[in-house]
Amino acid sequence: MDKLHLLRLRFPVVITYKHNLKWKGKHACSGLYEWDKHNRTHTITVEMGRSSVDTRNIIAHEYIHAWQCEQGLKLSHGLVFKWWAEFFNNNYGYSISRIQ
Repeated sequence: MDKLHLLRLRFPVVITYKHNLKWKGKHACSGLYEWDKHNRTHTITVEMGRSSVDTRNIIAHEYIHAWQCEQGLKLSHGLVFKWWAEFFNNNYGYSISRIQ
């Protein structure tokens, strides 16, 4: 998370950890991103029990979604997501996947 400040998020990020994490309550996943418009905060939830390296990469993945949110972009794994993932992967040693 040492270089994620390069995304220059305007709003705070809260990181939480949970067992049995599910996307849309159905699909097992390793990380989730949510925007709380009332408190103006980003929340990243990471599946508990992951290695520190996996956790770092999952948080970076979700940070890119937070950046997309702040830019008013669709939260996707398309070209913009891919650009940021490759930027962090190639320059700072992350291993950000387009899928989780």
